[in-house]
Amino acid sequence: FNDMIQIFSSGRRSIEIALEDEQKQGRVWMKDGQIVHATSGNLTGEAAFHELMRWGNGEFNTIQVSVFPEASIETSTMSLLMEGSRLADEGSD
Repeated sequence: FNDMIQIFSSGRRSIEIALEDEQKQGRVWMKDGQIVHATSGNLTGEAAFHELMRWGNGEFNTIQVSVFPEASIETSTMSLLMEGSRLADEGSD
């Protein structure tokens, strides 16, 4: 997930990423390579993004988009990834 987000970010992609595993679904919207919104179950924003980072496996599809939901994330993509990694490390202790 982390690598995928970095690739889409560096490519300045404007996409919706639909993620799912056997029991869960989530979505991430990126505008010009910056994450602007995420959902996972009842969570939205940064909490949803960090939840998606904790998934151990799953599948994803990308969809080119030009219309985005209202932004729920203003933190930079790299900051989100670093914080998500930190939270994952804390959770594994």
